Amino acid sequence: SEPESIAYDEFDGEGYLFVGSERGSFIGVNAGADTGAPTFHQVLPAGLGPEGLLTIPDRDLLVVSSEVDDPTFGVRATITVYEYGAESAAYPEVMATDTLVDDDGNGVGWSAMSGMVATGDGSTAYAVWDSFYSESKIFEIDLGADPALVTAQYPITDVDGEPVGYDLEGITLDGDGGFWAVSEGAVSGSLNTTPNLLLHIDANFEVIEEIGLPEDVVLCREATVALAEGIDDEDSDEYAAARNLRFGFEGVTVDGEGNVLIAQQRGWEFADVTVETSDGTVDCSDLSTENGSEVSQVGVTKVWVYDPDSGEWTNVDYELDPKPANAA
Repeated sequence: SEPESIAYDEFDGEGYLFVGSERGSFIGVNAGADTGAPTFHQVLPAGLGPEGLLTIPDRDLLVVSSEVDDPTFGVRATITVYEYGAESAAYPEVMATDTLVDDDGNGVGWSAMSGMVATGDGSTAYAVWDSFYSESKIFEIDLGADPALVTAQYPITDVDGEPVGYDLEGITLDGDGGFWAVSEGAVSGSLNTTPNLLLHIDANFEVIEEIGLPEDVVLCREATVALAEGIDDEDSDEYAAARNLRFGFEGVTVDGEGNVLIAQQRGWEFADVTVETSDGTVDCSDLSTENGSEVSQVGVTKVWVYDPDSGEWTNVDYELDPKPANAA
């Protein structure tokens, strides 16, 4: 979380320790610091990149300066003022219960939660984290607590019981005690490709099926990336096309008929190449979801629909709003 600054002062006779997280854009507040044994109290949301902390105890104020200033994204540097005792703490909204510990008795942390689904009665939620961590997990959250509490974590395993690692960006219930989850495809700095996957996970948190996109989409994705790997001009359309393929599966749900619906984050622009599939030759450019906008921000993306009974994919195109004029 990149702690960047720290401040101590006493409010209402109690010592508080404030720690600014530059990368996380929050202020961690710890109470009882005057006793030598501070305990976590709350999180204060801050502007982007909090750098400076100033306590003004005689006015019950904490002042925080945040340095990130990027008008092209509509983000400006900010000064945020917090008042002690103004209201009950609204943050954090999710914490881990004290009983959630590892084999050495240490508290189990969590971060980067990227997908969440609640049970029908609203008592429990299940969440996943993304590829910031090498091992994928499902977290069980008690929604009846205030704040909500992470009460358990379950490593996701393969059929041999070995931990697996995906870039999980969405999770939903399958109606039979298990889950559907999606892993976002990626194109790394070296343009190596990672597939978009729909995962069926049973009640024992074991992946019972990995489901990829149709063959022509997968092969054209690989061919587009392979073409870009041999291109030195990073400003070329082919190179940019491969890069925007990284924006893949981002959310998942199930409709009333049991079909799995998946949101594709952005449109894909495939290179003008052909591939050989089991059904014949496919022109990859025919698969692009581009509607006249720039390659770097194609204007049409998809909702993918998977039928678990037939194993078939269909999709629905939908148009994205135009890129804002001031966006980079």
